[in-house]
Amino acid sequence: MTEDITTIVHKGFSTWKRNLAICVPFIIEVLATFVLFIIFTMFFVMLFILPEVSANNVDLEQLSPEEFLAVISSLLSGSIWPLVALGIVFVLIYMFLQSFFMAGAIGMSKEASQRGDTSLRDMSAYGMRNVVSLFLAKILMLLLALAGIVFTIPGILSIGDLGTLLNDPQQAIAGTSMLLFGLLIWGFYLLAISIVLIFVQYALVVENLDPVSAIEKGVAVFMSNKSGALALWIILIVISLFMQLLGEIAGFIDVVAQVWSLVNPILTFIVIPTLTTIWWTRLYLNRNGNKLYSLEDYILDH
Repeated sequence: MTEDITTIVHKGFSTWKRNLAICVPFIIEVLATFVLFIIFTMFFVMLFILPEVSANNVDLEQLSPEEFLAVISSLLSGSIWPLVALGIVFVLIYMFLQSFFMAGAIGMSKEASQRGDTSLRDMSAYGMRNVVSLFLAKILMLLLALAGIVFTIPGILSIGDLGTLLNDPQQAIAGTSMLLFGLLIWGFYLLAISIVLIFVQYALVVENLDPVSAIEKGVAVFMSNKSGALALWIILIVISLFMQLLGEIAGFIDVVAQVWSLVNPILTFIVIPTLTTIWWTRLYLNRNGNKLYSLEDYILDH
């Protein structure tokens, strides 16, 4: 039986209450990302900052803001491609880690939605089984998103080089306007891509698909369930805006602001992502005719 969005949100919340362990992949992901950031910061300092400081005979203990900016400027002008390479490696490693934990969270959500309960063994099993495929699917989706850069090419070409712009201010205004318009179109393209591909990772993990098949299946499921997917997407946007509003209100009261500064990261990085994953997983399962945990079993939650 097809469930409406209200039922999916309600039962998804009940699933989360019965299976708080689904938060664990997101907790570990936050910790792993922090450790990864620290490691890459150390590599950045050792490979780029320290050699630059030594070359300029700068004392780190007495480094002024002006000297620091000079070091960074010299670094950017002389080592831009190694910096880009380091950044790409960081992004790829992060995407791989995120793919593992996301696959694990989706797998746990699937088991909880169908069986009524799940465990960390499901996180490990689904993560190991789907991490490579999900990682490759994310790269394909990233490339699709970056393809929208073509919308900015006319503006970039119209701007030309800096010397031409200085000699022809009118061309500068026209070129900049065209570039801004291209960026706006690219923004709408990214929004459309993110919505149309919303089911891809759920299709990949739930049905154990390869990346290309997952994209095809995810798009097909979205096209067949546009109203339901957009309704859930709007609910998530409203939740995000509501949290921002709470943050703004909390800023007017010191005590509340301090409490909110502790609660907000937990909601943002753990609770909301967990509920979001459960809701999208349940919507995908329901719209594909999968048997879900029966309504009678949810009576215990009321």
